[in-house]
Amino acid sequence: MNIQSSAYLHYTFQTCVNIDIDIASGRTVQGTFVYVSKIIHNWITQKFPALNLPSYPGNFQKNQYTQTVETLYSYNDCFYCIKTTHTDKEIPNRIWVTEAEIHKKDEKLFLGVKNAYTSNSPKNEEDYIIFNVPLFVKNIAKKVTLLDVGETIENIATIDSPDKLTDLYNLITNPSRQLPVIVISENTSLDNISAKYFAVNDSYLLDGKRLAEDLKFISHIFYLPSEHQTSWCNLIGSNWGLYNGAVRTYYPNFSIDDNQYYNHPIIIPQKILSMNYVNSEGKEYLGGHAFRKILTRTLKNFNMHNRFSWAENDFQFFYKANRAEKILKHSSNKNTQEWCALLEEDNEELNKQLQETQALLEAQDQEMGLQNETIRKFESINIYNQTRIYNLEQALLKYQQQPDPLQYPNNYSDIPEWINNNFSGRIELLPRAVRSLKDALYKDINLVCQLIECLGTTYYNMRMGFVDKQLYDNTLKNLGVEDLPAISDSSAGQQGDEYYPLYNGKKHKIDRHLVKGTSRDARECLRIYFFWDDDASILVIGSLPGHLKIKSSN
Repeated sequence: MNIQSSAYLHYTFQTCVNIDIDIASGRTVQGTFVYVSKIIHNWITQKFPALNLPSYPGNFQKNQYTQTVETLYSYNDCFYCIKTTHTDKEIPNRIWVTEAEIHKKDEKLFLGVKNAYTSNSPKNEEDYIIFNVPLFVKNIAKKVTLLDVGETIENIATIDSPDKLTDLYNLITNPSRQLPVIVISENTSLDNISAKYFAVNDSYLLDGKRLAEDLKFISHIFYLPSEHQTSWCNLIGSNWGLYNGAVRTYYPNFSIDDNQYYNHPIIIPQKILSMNYVNSEGKEYLGGHAFRKILTRTLKNFNMHNRFSWAENDFQFFYKANRAEKILKHSSNKNTQEWCALLEEDNEELNKQLQETQALLEAQDQEMGLQNETIRKFESINIYNQTRIYNLEQALLKYQQQPDPLQYPNNYSDIPEWINNNFSGRIELLPRAVRSLKDALYKDINLVCQLIECLGTTYYNMRMGFVDKQLYDNTLKNLGVEDLPAISDSSAGQQGDEYYPLYNGKKHKIDRHLVKGTSRDARECLRIYFFWDDDASILVIGSLPGHLKIKSSN
C-alpha cells in the first residue's frame, strides 16, 4: 500500500524491550522465540482474515485492496519481523502502519514495536487520545515478562531494601535504558484536609498502581519509602534525589554529571496539591488525581515522539531486513536480467522509503516549530513572573524590619544545590562549572557565595531593568571585586572551546568575569566566568572560582 499520499506519519506507540527467558521453567531462547512469534502471527491472522494467511509464521507478502501484510521469518536465526497497513474505518486518508521485530542478540531476545498512522496534518491535537498499544503486545505480556535493561516494565515496585536502592540507581544510570523511570516518594505527614485532594495510597500522594496501569509498557514506576529517602539522596546526589511526597521522572540518557535538573523534573507536594485537569468530556480532577492524568499525558506523548535506539540494538524492521535478504538470495546469481529486475524493485522500495522518511522529517520539523513557539511563550511568561516575583519581594521587605540573611554553604560541592534552591530561574550552572567547583581551592567560600548572590539579585535585577547599574557597581566595589570582559573575540578563538561552552545545544561565548587577585595561586585568585542569555533572561555561569585553563591569561 502506498502511504505517500498522506504527507505525515505520526507514531502512536513505540517500545524497545527484552523478552525474559524463563530458564527456571525450562524455557529456551529458541522456544520462547517460536512462542512469541506465534502470538504476533495469530494477531495478524485475526486482524486480516480476508488475506487467507498461512497458519504459521513464515516469509510472505499479501495484499488486498486497502490491506497489506509483509513478514520475514527465520527459525534458525530467531528472527521475525512484520509490517502491516490498513485504512482507518472512520477517518479518510488515514492509514495505520504497524511494525514489529523479534531478534536474538547476545543470547537475548529483543522485541521492537512501532505503531503509526498517516495524516495530512503535521500535528494532530488528538495524539494523546490516539495513543494505541497493539493488542499483540498485551497478549505477549500475559505470557512472558518484558524487560528494559533487566527490569520489568509492567508493575509498580517498592524500594524496601538497600539492595533494591542500588538496583534502582543502576537502572536509572544505565545508558542503555529505553524507558522513563518515575519515583514516587512517601509522605507520612499529610493532613486529613489535604489528603482528599490526593490519590492517597498508604501515605503515597500518587496512586502508583493506577499510574502503572496507565503507563503500562512505556515506563518504570517505583515507590520510595521514607526510611530510604535519605539514602537515595546520598546515593544519587541531593540535586537528583526526592523526599516527603515529591515525584520525579528520570528520562533515558540520564547522567549524574548533568546539571540540567529540569530535564528530569521533580514535582513537590505543594505543586501537586494546586493542580487541576479537565479531560475531553469536561470532567475535572484536582490534586494528585489531576497530576496522574497530567503525568500520563506527558509520558505518552514522550513515548510517541521519542527516538528509540533501534540501530544500537540491531533492529532492522521489514524494509532493511527484506532488502538484505534479497541481496543475499541473488548474490550468486549471474543472470543480468534478474539482477536488473532486483535493482529496479530495490530502487522502487528505496524511493518509497525515502518519501516516508521525508514525510516523517517534515512532520518533525513542524513539531519543532511548534515547540519553539511554546518555548518563546514560556520565555515571555518567565519574564512576566520574574517581574511579579521582584515586586512581591520588595513588598515583603517593607514588612520585614530585619530580613534574615541568606545562609551560605560551607563546602564548594554544596554550591550547585544552594544555587538551585535560592536562584532557580535566575542562575544556571553549566556542567563544567559544576565540575570546577569539585576541585575549587579559593580561600574564601563566603566571598564566592556573596558574589553569586550579587549576580542572582542585583545583577539580575539590573539586567531586567528593575535597578540601576550603579547599585551593581557599588556592590562589587564594596567587595573589592571587578566585573571585566573575559576575553576578546580574537583571543577566545585561539583557546579552542574553553570560552565557547555548549549551551542549549549551541556554542556560546563566555564574555564576562568577576575578578579579584592576580596571583597564579588558586587559593588567592578568584574568577567567576559568566554570560547573560537574553532570550531566557537568565545568567549562565561557565566556570568558577579559579582561572580557566588557557595558553595565556592576564
